[in-house]
Amino acid sequence: MKIYNIPGWKNSDANHWQSIWEYNEPDIFQRIDQEDWLYPKKEKWSAEIGRRLKDQNDYLVTCHSIGCMAFIDAAFAFKLKPRGVLFVAPSDPEQPNYPKEIQGFAPVPLFELSFPSTVIASSNDKAVSLDRARFFAKKWGSLFLALEKAGHIDSKSGFGQWQNGLEILNRFI
Repeated sequence: MKIYNIPGWKNSDANHWQSIWEYNEPDIFQRIDQEDWLYPKKEKWSAEIGRRLKDQNDYLVTCHSIGCMAFIDAAFAFKLKPRGVLFVAPSDPEQPNYPKEIQGFAPVPLFELSFPSTVIASSNDKAVSLDRARFFAKKWGSLFLALEKAGHIDSKSGFGQWQNGLEILNRFI
């Protein structure tokens, strides 16, 4: 089974859990790259995700930050049917002072997803409040898991290998 990683804004650096999982298990984990990591545009990101996944069967997806919203848009547009999706630190493009470099991702899609999913968010993530992430999970029909003071759940927050994330992902298998 393949697991596709969808990073967020500026891509996942070498110390990010997505990159480490890809390095440790290159036959299982594959990144969906984007043409422009610095100035994300929903239409382009979603189209690339859809192009890569539309003909895939029996796969999982991990999404980080704004990659979560890009994947949901692609899933709807391309009728994607993953076995499960892990939405990690889904950023909120509707919040005030959201980076102007990230365009077209608002409004946040708020409909029930047709596949199993889990949303993991942190109590001190500047990209999304815990209440807002919980609201997303409810609307999407996702399981919700809250982490205490885990930042944006990325390498800057100390999430390298992130064994707990792998264990949560394995629940879909």
